[in-house]
Amino acid sequence: MLEIVAEVIAAVVVSIVIAYVGGRYRALPWAVLLVGVVAASDATPSAIAYFGTTAIYPNDAFAYILIMSALPNLAVLLRRRGIVVSALLVSALLLGIEVVRGVMVYTTPSSLVEFRPFAYAIASLVWMGSIDWSDSRMRREVRGWLLLASVGLLVVATIHLATTGLASSSDFYIDETGIYRSLRPLLGDQACILVAGVLVAAWTWLDSRKGRWLWLTGALALVAVLAQQRSAWIALIVGLVVVIFGVDQQQRSRLLQLGLVTGFIVFCVVLSGVADAVMEQISQSIDAAFGAGSTLIDRTDGWSELVGRAIDPARADWLFGAPFGTGYARIGPNGLLETYSPHNFYVQLFLRSGVLGLLAYLVAVITAISRLWRGRTAPLEVALAAIALTFCIAYGLQWYVAPILGVALFLAPRKLRIEDGAVLLSRRREKRSIKSSVSDGATQSGRSA
Repeated sequence: MLEIVAEVIAAVVVSIVIAYVGGRYRALPWAVLLVGVVAASDATPSAIAYFGTTAIYPNDAFAYILIMSALPNLAVLLRRRGIVVSALLVSALLLGIEVVRGVMVYTTPSSLVEFRPFAYAIASLVWMGSIDWSDSRMRREVRGWLLLASVGLLVVATIHLATTGLASSSDFYIDETGIYRSLRPLLGDQACILVAGVLVAAWTWLDSRKGRWLWLTGALALVAVLAQQRSAWIALIVGLVVVIFGVDQQQRSRLLQLGLVTGFIVFCVVLSGVADAVMEQISQSIDAAFGAGSTLIDRTDGWSELVGRAIDPARADWLFGAPFGTGYARIGPNGLLETYSPHNFYVQLFLRSGVLGLLAYLVAVITAISRLWRGRTAPLEVALAAIALTFCIAYGLQWYVAPILGVALFLAPRKLRIEDGAVLLSRRREKRSIKSSVSDGATQSGRSA
């Protein structure tokens, strides 16, 4: 009994310290996110502590730090109103209901284990929502974190390539637990952060015109190619398209010039034959992703089976979702049973929160992004959100990827509250003034006539 009391007291003291430090100094939660993305691994995690008989894993601790860091600024989160926050709350509420149902229907561990990835992403978004985004420094903090994380991943990937060599997407090894692990230098979620860093580095070069940012952009882009995470490639292309259409004419011309120069350099390298081995690996990765019997076909077959089972009219899962702990069992391409997550956040969200939860999430995302896009003052943040949303078609919403989506969700949930908002408001007032002047002029002309 005394041991339990001591554990509770220790947990309360640690929580208070984390809440104070994390709420007062944003460096703590940013550091947690940085460590999470750089140290991420697909190996089975080991428990770092126990609370009673409950094992605590690294991601549990990271998510807990983010939640506690948000508590001192809870007033900011509670003041948020509008469609974006309301829709997110509806989706989260439906997930919470399915957690409770899962605990009642299945064993507690199985339902909570399946909920963990959602809980981690929610923790990240809660912390992002507790930030006052009217402070213009926050956007620079996000960009700085992405650059630091990208450089960290650049080092991790370089070390891996130097020690293991270049591996294709079809190269695996079997770990001590008998599970197949990829030999690629970065995980898919890490590659997503890396390509987001490519976009931020290129944006910084556009603003500063300093050569070091151009070199960093090239280095990050090269590692992103060598990482051979095809979903990250597609996400980067989507992000670049958003940036190109979102910037002004002068910046667009610079980007196109950079693209032409990069294309010419790549063409010369390929023509020289120096990168034949690399090009062969990339070609194999593309074929493995989109060719006959490819990863894409295998995954879409799995998605179709899971969704088809969920929309069975005899069940109500299609509307509210199935309880956590139900699992994702389906028949794989070799006729074997697959039970791991379906590698599609939208499918996962539909399976656990139903049509209502998925629609609520999409309403929140589309509303937030459309408002920022109409404002034309945050094209980089819209592009980063586009990267995350595109990437989630092939993966879940990893907790350290969620912040690049959270920026767009909370930057302007009700009205434009960003550093360039005053400019936009002045433009709107100017337009109204012009319309009023034209109307008054027409009235006076009518009276004169």
